[in-house]
Amino acid sequence: MNAHVGKLFRETTTYPPHFADRNAGHQFVLPLGCQPVPGKHTLGLGKHFADVVGEFGQGLAGSDADTGRDPALYDDILTELMQYKAKVVAQWLEKDEPLAGGAGRKIMELRAHDFKNRTELITETSRRVNMRSTGHSWCLAQDEGCGGSGIYAKGSCSTCHDGLIDSRFVPVWQEAYRHHKELLTDAEALGPGAMKRVNEDLAKAAKILTDLGIDPEQGEEDAQSTTG
Repeated sequence: MNAHVGKLFRETTTYPPHFADRNAGHQFVLPLGCQPVPGKHTLGLGKHFADVVGEFGQGLAGSDADTGRDPALYDDILTELMQYKAKVVAQWLEKDEPLAGGAGRKIMELRAHDFKNRTELITETSRRVNMRSTGHSWCLAQDEGCGGSGIYAKGSCSTCHDGLIDSRFVPVWQEAYRHHKELLTDAEALGPGAMKRVNEDLAKAAKILTDLGIDPEQGEEDAQSTTG
């Protein structure tokens, strides 16, 4: 942690100043004017970090008055979050908005119905639905879902009933399609198992792009121009 961050930390928190110093352990362990002696300060260093952890834990458990936290700031963050979620949900409910993934298909079926109060529907949906971005999709799982495996095997989000992919993630899937086409040559040398996996992932990327109204081959050219 550099000196500027340490200074900012000390100015904006009630934790002891030594908590954010980069050389805190050295400063705490060695008395002023002393030179380090190998193997002589391990106990002091351990006590220092034990003190710091204890102070940090007390800060997390303390009240807003004790820690200097500003409740209004948390309210502002929550308000911004809810406004953003409502904006995203409103986009999903647009009649011509293409969506991919299992949850995307369910929302497309839902918006075929007429609702008396669309604004109320958007507000209530955004309040109730868990929305987590994986970087390549939205995860709407209300429980454990896939347990996070979709973060690493992104192709699984295309068929997951909790996965939703909208236009925000088009560049990600364009690049995924291009990358898997490149892998076909390497996979051929690795055997049928590797070929099967790469072809499956390539097909999933192609389907997602098609569901979002994008020609995969055209998308490949766009991805190359973006990354090149």
